[in-house]
Amino acid sequence: MRRNNFIDLSWGHGYTSRPLMAGGTGLSDANPERHGVQTGFVTARKICVWQLGIGFAGSLLWGLHDGVHAAVAGLFGGLIAVISTYYFALRAFAHGQNAAPERLLGNLMRAEVMKWGVTLALFMVAIVLFRDIFPPVISVYATCLLVYWFALGWTVTTSGSGTG
Repeated sequence: MRRNNFIDLSWGHGYTSRPLMAGGTGLSDANPERHGVQTGFVTARKICVWQLGIGFAGSLLWGLHDGVHAAVAGLFGGLIAVISTYYFALRAFAHGQNAAPERLLGNLMRAEVMKWGVTLALFMVAIVLFRDIFPPVISVYATCLLVYWFALGWTVTTSGSGTG
């Protein structure tokens, strides 16, 4: 049986030959983290950590301003963001990034729809629990969503290109 190989010209490799992965183009690195490129799940985990930190900070600010009940409401708003982000990551990247593109796209679409459902359900709980003091919930949740804008820069690389 003939083994398909290709010449790998990606950053830091030089001219090497390695087997072409089944179902893929061979252009993606089998271990992207060795060059500092972050995979989807790693980035999602980093987003969750930042959202959790923002949730705690927002909860603290609301607690100093309006008391313990507002702090708990703010923390719940932050947890809505963290739980929905982590749920999305678990569903979207469950089969790894070596799956067929159609399967990856399907996983992403199903995960996003389910994330909306989880978010809606958690907001329904928040409305019941924090009906009298809802601004902390929504403001901390919205602030946690800002992490996505910063995450756009994390997904490129975490190491320098050597030029510059």
